[in-house]
Amino acid sequence: VIAMENFYRPKTAEQRDMALRGNYNLDHPSAFNEQLLYKTLKDLLDGQTVKIARYDPGKYEHTEGAFDTI
Repeated sequence: VIAMENFYRPKTAEQRDMALRGNYNLDHPSAFNEQLLYKTLKDLLDGQTVKIARYDPGKYEHTEGAFDTI
């Protein structure tokens, strides 16, 4: 299972504050890096190993230096 939240685009400080208040639409298509998701899935289908940045839903940002390798 690969979580879509790992493909969120980085947020500005203002966007993170909005998310913490529940005023940021995390489901909007523009919230995701679709090109990175596509490349990751394509690489997996081609038998390659991929590293996926880990996302911290409590902070609404990726955890610096943390990756899952698949």
